[in-house]
Amino acid sequence: MPFSDLPMAGLFLLFLLFFMLVGLYPAWKRVAAKISKLLKSIDSSTLAASDVLKTSEPSGSAVRPFVGQLNNYELLVFRYLAPRAAKGLSSQRMRAGLHLERKNVTQSLKSLLNRGLIRVAVTRFFGVRFFLSEKGQIYAAEQDLIPRTRG
Repeated sequence: MPFSDLPMAGLFLLFLLFFMLVGLYPAWKRVAAKISKLLKSIDSSTLAASDVLKTSEPSGSAVRPFVGQLNNYELLVFRYLAPRAAKGLSSQRMRAGLHLERKNVTQSLKSLLNRGLIRVAVTRFFGVRFFLSEKGQIYAAEQDLIPRTRG
């Protein structure tokens, strides 16, 4: 069916669509360039955990070393995260897997973060994932939550 057989209103709408796409293309390229620069500047493993999770502690405090026993929620979250920590988990995924409320998972993650057992990374599309830190891997190996490797 040639273009001449289309009604005039259809041709006009097609022209407007093409005109809008051509007009928006430079703006889209600028936005895409800014986003790609931003993604390149973010190193997914070096973002500070305090920037991702706002803790209630004063800003001058450093992450405390692991001290004492974990409470029940912390232990549940840590046990769920330990075998899956290679790829990392989001808090939503942990909530869905553990069937816990958002508040309990968030408080447990903050506590584990302050104890130095987990670390936070921002993914490529600005998602937040939790991984075991070196202390967390050692603790998980001691608790037989992850298999030990010889090295």
